[in-house]
Parts: sequence; C-alpha cells; structure tokens
Amino acid sequence: MTDTAIAARETALNNVQNRGWFNPMPELFADNAAAYAAQDLVMSQVAAGRGGVGGYKIAYNTPPMLEKLGQDVPGVAYVCAGQIHQDGAELASADYENLMIEPEIAAILGQDMIPDKTYTPKDVRAAVARWCPAFELLDRRNTDGHFHVPTVLAHNIFNEGAVLGAGGVANLPPMDSLTSQVFDGDKQILDAVSSAPQDPVEAACHLINHFTGRGHVMKAGAVLLCGTHMAITAPTRGQVMRFDLGALGSVSFRVD
Repeated sequence: MTDTAIAARETALNNVQNRGWFNPMPELFADNAAAYAAQDLVMSQVAAGRGGVGGYKIAYNTPPMLEKLGQDVPGVAYVCAGQIHQDGAELASADYENLMIEPEIAAILGQDMIPDKTYTPKDVRAAVARWCPAFELLDRRNTDGHFHVPTVLAHNIFNEGAVLGAGGVANLPPMDSLTSQVFDGDKQILDAVSSAPQDPVEAACHLINHFTGRGHVMKAGAVLLCGTHMAITAPTRGQVMRFDLGALGSVSFRVD
C-alpha cells in the first residue's frame, strides 16, 4: 500500500469513527477507484464495532444527478447492522452531528449473493424476500456546498444507518401506482406519485453487482437502500417522521 493510500484510509477512518467534518481531499482520493479502496478498508474496521455489515446503499441514481456530478454510475456505500432500526424507533440527536434523512424503498435479501457471477434483474427479483419503505439516516458532515465525489465515497456517503418498515411486499407493484407521502409531525413534506429515482430492481442489481464484484458475500437479510424519493431533509426534533408508501406500507421514527 502506498503512503497516499495509507493516509487516505487513516483520514477517512478517523472522520467516520469520530463524526468529523471534512473538506474535499483530491490529494488523497484522486478518483473513484482510490475512494472505493479506502471505503472498503475503512468500513471493514468501522462495521466490526457496529454489528457487522447489515446492508448497502445507492446514491445519486438519477440522470440529472449523475450529470451534475460528472458520474457515469451511481455511488454506493455500506450500512452497519447495529445502525439498522425498526419501525417506531426512538433516535437521539446527540448521536449525530448533522442528522438528515431520505425516504427510500428497501429490498431485503432472502438469499446470499455471492461473487463470481453477474446478476440480472430477474435474479434480483427472485432473491429479494420483501420490499418495504425505509428512511436512510445520514450524518451530513461535509462543508456546505461541496460534493467532491471521491472524498464523499471514501467517507461512506454519510450513511449512519436506516429505519425499516415492518410490512412490505414480495413483488413490487408498478412504480406509477405508488404514492410517496412523507410527514414531519403534522406537516406533509412530500406527496408524489412514482417518485422513486430509478426502478428499485435496477438499483438493487447495481448494488449487488458492485459489492459481489469486489469479492463480498451479501448475506440473506441484508438491506439494500434503493435511492431517495425526495431531497435530503433534516428531521424536526421531537416530531415523528413518517413515510407512507401505499401497498408497501409505512415506516416512522422519532428523534429527540
């Protein structure tokens, strides 16, 4: 490992473990390959103290966001098992520097996904046990206004877990039949039809092929977060956040 790679790993590890704020670091994370190499090493250590790897997330998976960021494919990151909460969770704001949320569709794997295979959408449909609503939890700690992609990738794209809905369906209905409604207390902040950033099957397929392609076995029960239905949002302390997703059910949590 080069001196630069060692410095990149140690810098990202310190920031992720200690919730440190960070600026763009192109001198350490020159491109996405360097970023993912650091992400793998950092999260192998971080996850060991947070219940292991419990899931995976996709980010900026819409054509406008990809164009804005100058990327060809979406970004991906890990979710630690100890930071995956269930419907109705009570979260403490003191556990985060800058808590933000994104409402998403989550896929829960029903079988292990192994390396040395390229998975198709048909494979993914057969492998997912259920699809349910979820909130991704993020701790957005970069300097306002910047999004140097490799630096953000190396820092695991801000993920600090998820809250999962209790229900769900085994087979996804058409996206144009799903209404996404998000409430911050009594205030409705989203009411949209077909607001998923891409086909969730395609999003899950991208996640699976990325991580199995890097030699990871994705275990049955793993959570795949398939992309946000609205812009990243700060929850209001003391209020219940709720995401209703029609036939897929709902998910809620409170932060104090």
